[in-house]
Amino acid sequence: MTTGNQSIQGEKTFFSQFLLRVGNTGNISHFGHGYNKDIYIRSGSGLSGAGKVILQDSGGNVGIGTSSPGKKLHVVGEIAASNNITSYYSDERLKQKLGTIKNPIEKIKTIETFYYTENYLAKNFGFNNNKKQFGVSAQNVEKVLPECVSLAPFDFDTKEDGTLTSKSGENYKTVDYSRLVPLLIEAIKEQQTQIDELKKEIVQIKNNKM
Repeated sequence: MTTGNQSIQGEKTFFSQFLLRVGNTGNISHFGHGYNKDIYIRSGSGLSGAGKVILQDSGGNVGIGTSSPGKKLHVVGEIAASNNITSYYSDERLKQKLGTIKNPIEKIKTIETFYYTENYLAKNFGFNNNKKQFGVSAQNVEKVLPECVSLAPFDFDTKEDGTLTSKSGENYKTVDYSRLVPLLIEAIKEQQTQIDELKKEIVQIKNNKM
């Protein structure tokens, strides 16, 4: 069907069970039902257009900007939200406490913070922020709190059993900064204890001089 310079075509192809094309030859959108039962939407000049949304039949994962989502929602690129994003849980009834964080100040002192810009390797993986940024090193944090470090989303692939593997084989890592908060809380508490003890010593010294 054609309306003006736009056209809608339905066809069966060698790689999919059904393909719906919408647009003209210069700007085509594709709605497809693949041979593996995945549903996808692509936009651009061809089947490999840059805009991709996919709903996987196996696992029910949704991918935006990727044709191989590794999580229930896998987005390649920035995410903007006009309100809070609520996730996970913090209810103590769901937790078996195993102990407190020991030597928090010493741990923090070993974490290096620095300014940086994305290098050529990051550019090769599609990152394009040219601004000066600040942060930490995943390898450095992993030595102190390995629980805060995991495979970087751009590099992970999820197997059928749910385990994550590195696509590149290089195991590029990321830090969950929110998980560093308990370490900072314990460090402040320990530091405050030290301050309170010093205050007491100062008071005792002053009293002895009187």
